Amino acid sequence: MLGQRILTAIVLLAILAGALWSDNPWWFIAILAFAAACATWEWLRLTLSPSFPKWIPVGVAGVLFAGMLSLTASWLSGGDVAKEWIGLIVVPLVALIWLLGATTAVLLGRSDAPGASLAWSLFSVPACLAAWSVLALSYVHEGGWFVISLLALVWVADIAAYFVGRAIGKRKLAPKVSPGKTIA
Repeated sequence: MLGQRILTAIVLLAILAGALWSDNPWWFIAILAFAAACATWEWLRLTLSPSFPKWIPVGVAGVLFAGMLSLTASWLSGGDVAKEWIGLIVVPLVALIWLLGATTAVLLGRSDAPGASLAWSLFSVPACLAAWSVLALSYVHEGGWFVISLLALVWVADIAAYFVGRAIGKRKLAPKVSPGKTIA
């Protein structure tokens, strides 16, 4: 499992580096959009009821990817309306829902309830759109190294949490939500 994670990281970092060194911002933002679409697909695959058709997560992710590329075209040509709407409404609202809703779901361990599952499925689109837009606009305004440093910080924290949890973790954080995660 660890070897596969390392190999995947090396391949993805090579692709990311190539996009980062390109003079065209499209490549880097498109990779971010693809990653957000993949995250949406995976999120829906995990939260939607098995009774939903299997094509729905792929379809939603595809539509979201197309929408993100459309926003990219607008932003790179100077369009600001969507930037303001996303920055002033979508991102703060997603952050609030994430902070209150996810914390409650983890503490109660009830993310598997039918209503919660559907709500979290619907939330996947604005959540992944908000995450992508923050990274894409940070890239446009602050540059690639700013975004890479932000992502690296998250990656290092995630890797450290993985190893610390495996080494000293005993008590489970939320066994119904994520059986492998410990409080450590």
